[in-house]
Amino acid sequence: MNSATLTIFDCDGVLVDSEPLANRAMIKCLQDEGFDVDEAYAEKYFHGVSNRDCLVTIAAHFKRKVSNHFEERLSLMVTEEIKNTLLPIPHIKGALETLAYPRCVASGSEPD
Repeated sequence: MNSATLTIFDCDGVLVDSEPLANRAMIKCLQDEGFDVDEAYAEKYFHGVSNRDCLVTIAAHFKRKVSNHFEERLSLMVTEEIKNTLLPIPHIKGALETLAYPRCVASGSEPD
């Protein structure tokens, strides 16, 4: 007999994988502001890191901050990427359908 009464899932990396989308948007926004960053830089410094901490790293490495409208532009770009290209983790739907007990999501991701 299974003693589990509730399964709590994280969202990013378990149900969906939005980090690559967010990193692409971050790279594009930074490049548009003249920062010399690429996928290798993002993988090294941004993987699993909050946007706030990414911007602290950028300011320290490049000795300048992003523009005042950077975060708004980044947020809009990430939202569009998620709406247009985010997919569930392969086979997660089938896996969830096999669970006979309640489940929920607890995540640091944005609710939307």
